[in-house]
Amino acid sequence: MPRKETRDAPHGVFLAGYGTVGKAFVPQFLAAAPALLRDRGLDLRLVGLANSRACLVASAGFGNEALEPAALEAALAAAAGAGRKPALAASLHECCRPGSIFIDCTASAEVAALYPALLEAGISVVAANKIANSGSMASWRALREAARKGGSRFLYGANVGAGLPVISTLHDLVATGDRILRIEAVLSGTISFIFNGLSAERSFSSLVREAMARGYAEPDPRIDLSALDAARKVLILAREAGLGIEPADVEIEPILPADARSLDGAATPEDFLAGLAAADAPMEARRRSAETRDSFLRYVAVIEAGKASLCFREVEPGHPLAGLAGADNLVSFTTARYAERPLVVRGPGAGAAVTAAGVLADIIRAAD
Repeated sequence: MPRKETRDAPHGVFLAGYGTVGKAFVPQFLAAAPALLRDRGLDLRLVGLANSRACLVASAGFGNEALEPAALEAALAAAAGAGRKPALAASLHECCRPGSIFIDCTASAEVAALYPALLEAGISVVAANKIANSGSMASWRALREAARKGGSRFLYGANVGAGLPVISTLHDLVATGDRILRIEAVLSGTISFIFNGLSAERSFSSLVREAMARGYAEPDPRIDLSALDAARKVLILAREAGLGIEPADVEIEPILPADARSLDGAATPEDFLAGLAAADAPMEARRRSAETRDSFLRYVAVIEAGKASLCFREVEPGHPLAGLAGADNLVSFTTARYAERPLVVRGPGAGAAVTAAGVLADIIRAAD
C-alpha cells in the first residue's frame, strides 16, 4: 500500500469496477471535472481503472480521449489479453498517494477488504459496494478508526438510496443532536419496482425480469429477492442511527412465498428465474387480499426501539409509502424534532445514472 506522505493537488481518482455503474460514472466525471476545477479549485484526475479482468494505470491522469467508452473497452480488453491480471494493491501503490480517492463500484468482498489499509494510508474511499459497511460491528468500527488515523474520508452515500441524500440526512440529524425515534422505509429500488407494478395484469415473475432488463436488479436477482440487499441497507441505517447491531440481528420476513423459497438454492440465476413463476399465484393472492381492504402491499424496513426489521405491510391511501412509483425509495425519519410530521426523503432508488451521481457527490465531498 502507498506510504503516508504530504497531500498535494491534484486529487488522483481510482475507479474499481467498470460495470453498469462504473460505465455511467466515467462520463459524469468527465463532464463535471472542468467546472469543479474552475469553480471550486478541485483538480480531479482519473489515474486508474480496474475491472475483474484487468487494471489500467496513468499516474498523471487519463486524457479525455482515452476515457471514451470504445477506447476504454479496447484498452481493458488489450490489458486482459496481455495477461495483466488485476492486481489492485500494486496498481494503487503505483498511482495513488495520500489525498487520492479510491472508488469501489464493485460488489466484491476482496475489494472491500482493501479499505482499512487505504484509509490508514491517507487515501479516501468512496463506496457504492455495501459489503464493508454490512459486516461485523467490529469491522465497522475499524474502518472509521482507520480513516481517523489516516486523516482520510470514508463516504458511502450510494450504499442506501443510490443518489438520494439518505445517509447524509441521517448523519446530519444525529450530528446535530436530534434523537431518532423511528425510521420507516422502502429501501430496495428493485423490490419497490416489483410491488409498485404488481397487478392482475402484471405478474411477480414478469416484473422481476423487467427490473433486471431496466438495470434495477442485481445480476443475480436472488440477492434482491432473498432480501440480502435490503437487509444490508437497513443494517447500515440502523448503525448510522446509533444502534450497534450485527447482521444476524436484522429480523427478515422472507419475500418469496414458501412454495418458491427452495429456488434460493438454484444452481444459476437463470435456473432461479426459470422457476420463479411458482411465486406468481401466491403473490397475486396477497396483492388481492390487500386490495380488498383498499390497501397497497409494500416491503418495508423499520428501525425502532433498538431493533431493525424487514416485513410486508399493507398501507392505506394517504400513507407516504402508498404513493410510490417505479423504482422509488422512500425513507421517513421520525425524530424528536420531526415528531409530528416525519422528515421524508423520496426519489429513484435504483439505476446506474443516479447511483453514479451519488458516487460523484461523495468524491467531491472527499476532495473538499
